[in-house]
Amino acid sequence: MTTVDRCDDSGLHVFLDVSEHAAEAQAFLLLHHPSPQTERLLVDTGSDGLLYPMRPGGARPQRA
Repeated sequence: MTTVDRCDDSGLHVFLDVSEHAAEAQAFLLLHHPSPQTERLLVDTGSDGLLYPMRPGGARPQRA
């Protein structure tokens, strides 16, 4: 996701739909290197626990 600067609610819905399909296949969606704005959107909406965003080095963002 290093080339994606922003993600709005439409993009978030796409990620959530893909995540749901992945779960049905006993897999999960992992978002590598989301932008700070995208990471904030995921954390603020509680979607970070569903989409597994990863920062450089493999760290997961923490909720405030």
